[in-house]
Amino acid sequence: MDRKKQNCPYCQESIYANAIVCRYCSRDLPPNIPHLEYHSSTPWIPLLITSALVIGAAALFRSDQMKERLGRLHRDDS
Repeated sequence: MDRKKQNCPYCQESIYANAIVCRYCSRDLPPNIPHLEYHSSTPWIPLLITSALVIGAAALFRSDQMKERLGRLHRDDS
């Protein structure tokens, strides 16, 4: 099992990265907070809204075309 190590901020001895207390100087260690890059968790929402609008507009346009064609068919049959 490969465990990550770091240096104690107080005595500079090598300790496990997940340690809570330094085994050499017995001091409480600050919480180990990983430095993560911020990534927006919702980049798909604008894409989803845009897609819905485009699909809705295309469906509306297509239904208008179909109504126009049906109207022409009914006029031609009369």
